[in-house]
Amino acid sequence: MRRADRLDAEREELRRSGTRGCTARHLADQLGVSLRTVRRDLEALMGSGFPVWAQSGPGGGYFVDPAATLPPITLTAEQVVGLHAAVHVAGDIPFRREVEAALAKLEDALPASIRQASRDSRSLVWVDHGPRRASSRSREVVEHATLHRLVTRITFVDAKGTSTRRDVEPQVLAHTRGTWYLLAWCRLRAAPRWFALDRITRAYATTEPVTRDCLADFGEPPPTSGPLEPAVAVHR
Repeated sequence: MRRADRLDAEREELRRSGTRGCTARHLADQLGVSLRTVRRDLEALMGSGFPVWAQSGPGGGYFVDPAATLPPITLTAEQVVGLHAAVHVAGDIPFRREVEAALAKLEDALPASIRQASRDSRSLVWVDHGPRRASSRSREVVEHATLHRLVTRITFVDAKGTSTRRDVEPQVLAHTRGTWYLLAWCRLRAAPRWFALDRITRAYATTEPVTRDCLADFGEPPPTSGPLEPAVAVHR
């Protein structure tokens, strides 16, 4: 059995055992390999971020929380290649680092044969590998604060090069004309403002929650624009 297939089999056995756990000896007997090989594999799984932990003593073994792992994924190689292509051509999207990490986790959960087929197929899809600006720390802070609705202190440089510090109440992240913006209520100007993300040089998320909802003050978006998913109305 190839190592990649063996690691897949060990992951599945650990998932099935769940909170009951299983011993290294059980895994070795199931796969027909040595205890040393199983322990080396388990160290590799832990190092890759797979949520497995060891417990010593009577009743001990290796345990994994089924709720923290993905069940067997039934994706085709074409679907995986398409996801990689989409991330590459999407450009400067919010949460890009998290998207790439999620894709890596998804691919790690695939059967070894599909994972290998998708890797082989990527040489048949060409994308522009030109310079891509790394996500700045300030941008990551703004993205996090918007998602969790936290008042944020930013340093913003306008088109004339003037730098100002201001506290803002994030509303949404919006993409238009090739640029990502933070739409927020600006306490300095006491008005809604569009802040180009690449002009925010510093950002600090406070612990103060955003209570203001001022999206209507930005006007109606174009008919071709809108949220990734419409908000679900809560009926009381």
